[in-house]
Amino acid sequence: MDRLLEIFRIFPEFESDRLFFRDILHSDAADLFEIYHNKNALKYQVISPFRSLAEVKRYVDVVHDGYQNRYFIRWGIVEKASGKLIGLISLHHIEFWNYKAEVGYMFNEAFWNKGYATEAVKKILAMALGQWELHKIEAEIHPGNFSSLRVVEKLGFTKEGYRRDAAFDRALKTYQDRISFSILEDQWKSWGK
Repeated sequence: MDRLLEIFRIFPEFESDRLFFRDILHSDAADLFEIYHNKNALKYQVISPFRSLAEVKRYVDVVHDGYQNRYFIRWGIVEKASGKLIGLISLHHIEFWNYKAEVGYMFNEAFWNKGYATEAVKKILAMALGQWELHKIEAEIHPGNFSSLRVVEKLGFTKEGYRRDAAFDRALKTYQDRISFSILEDQWKSWGK
């Protein structure tokens, strides 16, 4: 538990082969706008596209508030080669008493199909299930999001079930189904390294 709480004392930054994971800053507003203004990137995110840089900056404040209150932690994913923020990944729905959290991620459409999502989730699993000693990481994925389904299957997640009307899409004012996946600490240690 202490290692998990430690991530909320000092924001953890780390890297993988091609990516750097860091806090999201107001200076990232233009890169964030590219992601959050793109309807394709938001297709399964249940939010409306952002309309202005001011709206993005308010979002950064919400991210910082969520971290300060230990609700979730969201990293900006920076491509090392270009220095550009190309995506985000988070641990949310954190249950400190159960040593588990849910992972979520999204990327700028210009950086899709390059293996970045798999690399990012793999690194978060290594940190969460290894260094921070969580027991379980969950993922809730829209049934039509075939790219995300491939990512979790590739990384050894187990399908746990199908949840009807599990997420309310604010933009479309409709409910969406989700497929539940998870990976356990022991499963990751034997498979993920």
